[in-house]
Formats: sequence, structure tokens, C-alpha cells
Amino acid sequence: MDWKTFTVEVVKAFAWPGTVLVLLFALRKTIAQKLGDLIEIIREGKSWTARFAQPQQSGAALPSPGQTILSQEEVREALKKVQCLNADEVDREYIRAHVEFIRRGIVTKQQLDQLISSEIILSTLKQIYIEELGRSLKHPLDPMAVAVYGPILYGRALDQSTVDFIRHDVRNSPEYKKRRTT
Repeated sequence: MDWKTFTVEVVKAFAWPGTVLVLLFALRKTIAQKLGDLIEIIREGKSWTARFAQPQQSGAALPSPGQTILSQEEVREALKKVQCLNADEVDREYIRAHVEFIRRGIVTKQQLDQLISSEIILSTLKQIYIEELGRSLKHPLDPMAVAVYGPILYGRALDQSTVDFIRHDVRNSPEYKKRRTT
């Protein structure tokens, strides 16, 4: 039984306001997470439905039996394959990027390879970095941009709200602020 069905059944079973408030309080974190995934609410006559973002892939999944946790060297090799990254920056930043990938749910080589080979993820990040930070067309991204924002695009539906979130975050970066003051 999924969380929506469970919630509806509990509210039907205990249809008095006090119980509903207690349940809402108890489930507040789960509700907040699901509201973050809400794309739209649709009214159809007297009924209402909601559409939620679905992860594109299992970005935050644990390794399957037989798979190993992503190594620093695997991160280095994968980032070297990304043409829009400067090779010297990869050599300087791959250890920090490894930490970010693991922290953000990219824990296997297979997940990293899927992220790195996704043209839509990389082109979206390139576009943001070129437009917001005025980066060069040849090397618009750096390893940390891929490690921080790539997993967000990998693990969630690539929709406008996700792209807007990343743009907003980039606009709060020291690089963006420095660029605006000079």
C-alpha cells in the first residue's frame, strides 16, 4: 500500500479532527517531502488528483549485491570523459567531487556512468553555467558543478522547477556575486 492510499484510509477510519491533526503532525516530514515532489493538482469535476515528480532513475539507490561503492579513481576517470571539463581541474577536484557524488546518492560506477553519459543533464548544466556565470563555451562546467548539481538532475524529473532551483543556487554563489560587482 502506498503512502497516499494509507493516509486516505487512516483519515477515513478516524474521521475526527483531533486524530487528523495528530496524524498530520506525526507524518509532517513525509508530507513535506511529498509536497516537494508535487507538480500539479488537477480538479476533475468534484474530485481532485495530484501529479508528483517521479525519479528518472534510481539515483539514491544502494548498490546491488556484487556492486561496489564508487571509488575516487572511478570518479576521476569518468570526469575525464566529459569533454566540457578542463582536465587539470578534474585532477585537482576529483577527490572533492567523489565525496559530493556519494553524499548526493551517486554511489556506484553504473550510476555515475549514466549521469556522465546523459546529454540532457550535461547540456542543461552547461546552459545554466554559460547564462548565469558567463563561462566559456569550451569549458563551462567544473567537476564540482557536475558533482553537486548532476545528481539532482539525475535523481529527479528534469522539470522547470528543478532547473529553476539550480539557477537560484548558482545565483547565490560567490562567483555569480563577484561577476555582478565587477
